[in-house]
Amino acid sequence: MIGFIGLGEVVRAMAAGIREKTGENVVALYRPTISQRNFEDAREAGIDVVTNAEELAARASVIFSAVTPMTAGEVCRNVAPHLTSEHLYVDCNSVTMQQKIENARFAEASEADFVDAALFGVVAELRQATPIIASGRHAARLMPISKHYGMNVRIAGPEVGQASAIKMLRSVIFKGMAALFIESLTVSQKIGVSNQVIDTIQETYPDLQWKEFIQIFISRTILHAGRRAEELGNCAQTLQEVGGYADMSLAGVTALQRLAGYNLETAIGVRDQDLDSILSILSDAYFQKPINRTG
Repeated sequence: MIGFIGLGEVVRAMAAGIREKTGENVVALYRPTISQRNFEDAREAGIDVVTNAEELAARASVIFSAVTPMTAGEVCRNVAPHLTSEHLYVDCNSVTMQQKIENARFAEASEADFVDAALFGVVAELRQATPIIASGRHAARLMPISKHYGMNVRIAGPEVGQASAIKMLRSVIFKGMAALFIESLTVSQKIGVSNQVIDTIQETYPDLQWKEFIQIFISRTILHAGRRAEELGNCAQTLQEVGGYADMSLAGVTALQRLAGYNLETAIGVRDQDLDSILSILSDAYFQKPINRTG
């Protein structure tokens, strides 16, 4: 049986895909304070919830960790003592190279095999087939598992940290780009020229449908701004750990934290609003509710 740590969007989506592909349930470790409703929803989705690491390790030999970046290290430390040489610990969290290396030490101290993994794509849509880049000397152990469960795994290299570095450095570009779009287009919307700005981008780079791309890009950024700010902070740390500059990444963190402070998730809804409506909501929030505008 496959096990997960966490019960967020990633785990729910992958569990649903695994159940559809194989008919199998998964087991997931979650905090003991889980509500009865969340517990029942998880069971309906094919997830058997357990509340202690010992039971997770007893029921699953392959464990995917998919928690918030802030808790990834603590979670690994708590689970590691219950692992054995039979276990494969797959760390899918968006954390720095150094954090993955540290997590590997904890898992391998119990003789478990550790894989550094990074998810690429919209997990809610692609589910267990979301592209996964894996690295580490035990990454090849994922391949037969991937085939059985309909996963999409590619091995990047033999070192823990390589997969997470690819994710971090890619995120510098995409999360930074989202912050730039929002910064430009909220002002463009306020002064009534947002369509013209996008049209000129379209004319310059005609191979991409920019309006649709920006609509999806911005709406997803709004829905997950707080988490993406934390992840971009880890990107900045990765850059600094190897002696690079992180000026743009740190500025992006500030922009995403500011965006998260407006709490626009409900107003944006479930990604079905057109771009003009999204920009109007953003512009109204930015210019009517001045939150930390200098930060």
